[in-house]
Amino acid sequence: MKKIYLSLIVLSIVLISACTSIDLATYEDEKVYAELETNDAKLITLKVKNLTGTELNILPDQISYSSDSKTNALVPEGTLKPVASRGTESFFFVDPQAVTVPKPDKREVAKWVPDSLKTSEFKFGYRIGETDGVMIFPDPQERTLAGKVNISNDFALPVFTKPEARRTKLYNMALDQAKASFGAGIRLVNVRYDSTTNFFVDKATLSADVVKGN
Repeated sequence: MKKIYLSLIVLSIVLISACTSIDLATYEDEKVYAELETNDAKLITLKVKNLTGTELNILPDQISYSSDSKTNALVPEGTLKPVASRGTESFFFVDPQAVTVPKPDKREVAKWVPDSLKTSEFKFGYRIGETDGVMIFPDPQERTLAGKVNISNDFALPVFTKPEARRTKLYNMALDQAKASFGAGIRLVNVRYDSTTNFFVDKATLSADVVKGN
């Protein structure tokens, strides 16, 4: 009887569905392509792709977040290592005003990341060689919207694959579909990824705006 009860508990655990949503704002110029993920209420993730043949450095004194007419500096979680030529790196940032240390060995971070970028602005200064630039989210540059793309896919037995691999595959499927519809010189921006996962299947969808490249 105990074995049956235990088996039912295990089965109920693996059948529980987990939902995931990821929103990405994007920025690009002739030197850099970057994505800002703001789904975590306590920190943000910046993924930077260096499009040049020279090392790129994020400038720590030129990183800020503005909302409600107030501007706060952001601090990195970990080391701001350089982005190699043609390379890609991910960085994590928190608002120091949202960090408290009630005890010497314990740090707490309050929720501060906005639900929407419409009323806020993130800036990340960078340097390539002797040239400085700034990545701004939402991207203030004028872009030509070619259309939208929506795609879905079911991944069997997701427990045996990494979530990042499934997201990448769906992104590539969406990119291929967008290129087939709008031509080769496009990028996907404002990407939203949603999935519902249990032991047997991961039902994933991805939507994005399609813009013409520079």
